[in-house]
Amino acid sequence: MPRLAALVLVCLGVAPPAPRRIRKALDYVAPYVDPATRWPGRQITPIEPDWAVLLLERARIAYGEPRYGGLLRKIPGDVVLSHRARLL
Repeated sequence: MPRLAALVLVCLGVAPPAPRRIRKALDYVAPYVDPATRWPGRQITPIEPDWAVLLLERARIAYGEPRYGGLLRKIPGDVVLSHRARLL
C-alpha cells in the first residue's frame, strides 16, 4: 500500500509521503474502486478489477475503519476472494 499511495502522491505533485498523506492518497482513489464510478481523467492503461484489493485489505487492518471493508464489497466477490491479499 505505501508504494502505490506514494506513487499517487508523486503523480499529484504532492510532497513526499507522511503517514497521514498516504491515507489521504488512498482516500482520494478509493471512490474509483466501485466499477460504476469512472476515473475523471484520461485512462492511460487498462486497469485490472483487483487493483485495490490489497490496498483496501491492508487499510482495513491498519486503520480499523469499516469503510474500507465496505469499499471491498463494491469489488466483485470472486475477484476479492481469489486475490492473494485474502491470505493475510
